[in-house]
Amino acid sequence: MRKIKTAVKFITFLSFLFAFSNLSSFSASELESKIKYLEETIIEESKKLQSLEDTFLKLREEKKKLTSQLKQKEKEISNLKEKLKELDALKEELEEVKKTKEKLSQDLKG
Repeated sequence: MRKIKTAVKFITFLSFLFAFSNLSSFSASELESKIKYLEETIIEESKKLQSLEDTFLKLREEKKKLTSQLKQKEKEISNLKEKLKELDALKEELEEVKKTKEKLSQDLKG
C-alpha cells in the first residue's frame, strides 16, 4: 500500500510540475481553481486508497482465519483416517473371531 501511495504522490507531483510550467497562461483565479481541484482529487484518491488498504487488511485477516480453519480440518481428517484404519483392523479381527466361532461350533457338533 505504501508503494501505491508513494506512486500517487509522485504522479501528483509530476502533474503539478507540468501544470506549473504552463502557469503563465492562467489567471490567479484559474490557478486557484486548479489547485483546489488538485487538492480535492488528492483527498478523494487518498480516501479510495485508504478504503482499499482497509479492505486488504480485512481480507488478510480473513485469510488467516480460513487458513487456521483449514489446518484444523486437516487435523480432523487425519484423526478420522486413523480411526478408520483402527475400525478396519477391528473389522478384520471380528471376521476372524466369527470364522473361529463357526469352526468351533462345527467341531462341537461333529
